[in-house]
Amino acid sequence: ARLSNADIPLALANPNGPPACAQPQGVLQAASCAVVGQHAQLCVELIETVQRTETSIKRLQPRRVSGSGTAEDAASMTSDLDKIIAQLRLDAGSLREQVKALFPTAAELPSPVTDALDRLSQVLCVPPAVS
Repeated sequence: ARLSNADIPLALANPNGPPACAQPQGVLQAASCAVVGQHAQLCVELIETVQRTETSIKRLQPRRVSGSGTAEDAASMTSDLDKIIAQLRLDAGSLREQVKALFPTAAELPSPVTDALDRLSQVLCVPPAVS
């Protein structure tokens, strides 16, 4: 159910205090968790898609070695998946810093936000940053 502009004053006039979503920190926390969770899900989907694509390409095409390189040289090259994961790790670190900036007065991030960031790090096999 979506609130219209006319409903907002009624929602905030709760005699028991404002709902959790009306509190600024609650909104930031919920939004941060949602964005980080969605980012983690998209990372999982991207990694799975790239893995399937690389597997299909390897199955359909014989290994080609350019120039005078050997098969060992080709095997040691960085795969597209490795490059994508490296970029996703950089993006995750940037996202972590941006989320921290949303809570400038907090000594540490709220627990649900930290949990979401840690799940993102686990998806990318990145050790959680020390706060």
